[in-house]
Amino acid sequence: MRQRKLLQCKKAFLAAILFLLALNAFPQELPDKIRGYRVHKAEIGTASGNGAEDGRDAFEMSFSDPEFDSVGLEGVTFTVDPVLTVKGRSGRVDFLSFENFEVNGIPVEIRDYESPFDFKSGETVALEDPVRIVVGLTSAVKGAAKEIKSSKDEWLVSGTVFVFGRFKWSIFRFKRVVPIPVSFTIPNPLKDRQES
Repeated sequence: MRQRKLLQCKKAFLAAILFLLALNAFPQELPDKIRGYRVHKAEIGTASGNGAEDGRDAFEMSFSDPEFDSVGLEGVTFTVDPVLTVKGRSGRVDFLSFENFEVNGIPVEIRDYESPFDFKSGETVALEDPVRIVVGLTSAVKGAAKEIKSSKDEWLVSGTVFVFGRFKWSIFRFKRVVPIPVSFTIPNPLKDRQES
């Protein structure tokens, strides 16, 4: 009788482990709301210079080359000037949030962009204020070691931009947050310094 209960406990434990592994095998879904904005879950195209695919709404975000700003207790701060193009919608962006960003494999913190702006479909908007990127001191040391070991001509930038705003659909306006996956390369800003 005792062995039977022990066998049942082992089976239940194994089933629980398999269930948890199955959950982790699938990418986690976004919640229905983030910061009070309903998440836009329709398929979004991320345009790459040649427009939206299949007539979908498309969001394209690009950044200028990073410029050194300052060094402080938080780490090294750079600024970039963002440019946003939205095809298929118009409206007003309340703020931008940046999650899980890496530059050349090094995690960076990008502060929220809190200057609201209006946009029209197909119009490119150069944002007035720069975006601040903070590379923590530990990450900066790791990045410097990586650069010494194997310097690359280009660095990969990846992460997700969350666009919080009010978007027009026909005559209606909806408060939404649109997640935009970002992945692009920038010229290695340290290459010019190494060559001079």
